[in-house]
Amino acid sequence: MKIYDIEVFEHMNLAGYFDIETGNIDIYVNADEVESQTFNHNNAVVHINTNFSHLKPENGLIGFNNKNYDDFLIDDILKSRRTDYIKTKSDTIINGKRINQYFDWWSFDVREGLQEGVSLKKWEAMRGLSVLESTIPFDYTGIFDIKMILEVVDYNIQDLHAQYELYKYRKTYFEGKNILVNEYGWSGSQRYSNTSISARYLMGNSKLAEFRPKTPSIYGVPDEACDFLNNALEASPRVSAGKTSAIREKLKKAEWSEQITANHGMVYTWGWGGLHGAIGLLGKTKTGKNKITYPAVDFENVEQWDVSSMFPNIIIRDNLLGEQTSKYQRLVVERLKNKANHNPVADAQKIVINSVYGALRLQTSRLYNPKSAIAVNVAGMVAIYNLADKLSQCGQLIQVNTDGVTFKPNPGTSDNLHMIKESFEAEFELNLEVTKYDRFIQSNVNNYIAKSGDHFKTKGGMLNQSQSYNYLSKSKPAIIDKALFEYLVNNITPRETVENGSLSDFTYILTSMRGKTQTGYTVDENGNGLSNRVNRVIATKNGIRLFKEKTNGTLQKFSDAPELMTVLNEPIDENAEFDIDYDFYIELANKKIKTWDKS
Repeated sequence: MKIYDIEVFEHMNLAGYFDIETGNIDIYVNADEVESQTFNHNNAVVHINTNFSHLKPENGLIGFNNKNYDDFLIDDILKSRRTDYIKTKSDTIINGKRINQYFDWWSFDVREGLQEGVSLKKWEAMRGLSVLESTIPFDYTGIFDIKMILEVVDYNIQDLHAQYELYKYRKTYFEGKNILVNEYGWSGSQRYSNTSISARYLMGNSKLAEFRPKTPSIYGVPDEACDFLNNALEASPRVSAGKTSAIREKLKKAEWSEQITANHGMVYTWGWGGLHGAIGLLGKTKTGKNKITYPAVDFENVEQWDVSSMFPNIIIRDNLLGEQTSKYQRLVVERLKNKANHNPVADAQKIVINSVYGALRLQTSRLYNPKSAIAVNVAGMVAIYNLADKLSQCGQLIQVNTDGVTFKPNPGTSDNLHMIKESFEAEFELNLEVTKYDRFIQSNVNNYIAKSGDHFKTKGGMLNQSQSYNYLSKSKPAIIDKALFEYLVNNITPRETVENGSLSDFTYILTSMRGKTQTGYTVDENGNGLSNRVNRVIATKNGIRLFKEKTNGTLQKFSDAPELMTVLNEPIDENAEFDIDYDFYIELANKKIKTWDKS
């Protein structure tokens, strides 16, 4: 398989290929008014205006966002079509106009399934790779000389390596996709998302949209929650029918989409997606709005009761896929057997099983049925609240989330807990998994630390980078998360943690976006622009001030960014020495500690 990436200008374009097996890199260049030549450069073979029209896209190419862009242009580049034609086609795609094009080959897109806003440059910055960009803008309309071509070639090679690193980071995702295609797909289905492949397998040529599920039973919940859930069964599908996300957001604002209740010393938030609760106090602001205070807690000897595969099992129990429910159930049973036998097909089956719930609200899916979707949520909230209510009689509830309850049992209640577990599983036809923790530290339902032996489980944005780097979401310095963790768990001061951090721990990712009010450029205090729109920086005592450039000529600070910073767009060298402003990071860590316990 090969990684590939393209660059397109008015009078020059190129396609870079990185062979994963051999490590060889070939760059195929079309450039107006440049002589034909082939030579080695930067561990790659560069082919300029040579006859490579015999080449064509092959099955299994890997790119970044290629299914929305590169795939449409690679064949034109390899066939050396006119550079101005390719540029016009490129601009058409970038401007969002649909191009109908048939592909007799398939590719993988390493961006598939990632959250919005993850660009290749941001990945490079988060991963500690080179973030350097070409100084030649893509709207450059002049003729290229060899020096300029090589600058773009170097940029392309950098991106090829970055895409390879991202592919390796997500390799298990694509290995699972391969198995999914082989087991449940069709010829060329690699081009489709896992959700689309799963829906096609389950539904065939049918659609679930016209199916009307049975109304779930609502009982054992507070009266105001009961009213909310009954309303949700009608309101949520109305919102899901909105044609665009903006329309759906507007429709939701006009609906009753959230309800707050207080019981068991907990504050519960009921929403269309599920039930969440934590130890807290419910009060009112001066204007009469709900005000929730969540005190931080630290308990020992805690249990977490989670419903095993709650959404899939509710879908099966309540027949929410109509005639296809039995097919879905067989798949769930088969997966459990294959998982026990360590059969790799279990991974593909897991993809199909877990894709279904999300597809119920996806208008383009054969599984689209928002009534079934909200029925899953309502049934789940009823089950979890009933479980929480029973467990509150045997201990202190700590938190409730979509599919589980965390609590500290009272001494001598093991027999009662055993009966509660058996009774719940029989009544709701759902199985419970019990995990015991030595210690449970919580700010709110979305941020906690759970300790079991020497193992720590962390959840939430306040702790996202405390145990290991999440390179697909790291934009703020990891040292802050680490300082919070060490303070809460080991009572280590932020100063001690900060002053012992590694260089990567201190990096920020600054991204200047182009829009109505911003030019998309980052500038220093004197108005000098940086080549990059994505920049990796650290807080230093002898750095520079950086700002977003606004369209009206003014400068705007980056939120939460250091006052003085040093740009580190070269690959990170952990041994490099800088005059790091430790006090800046310590102050941020102390603020985060105060945020952890707002009470």
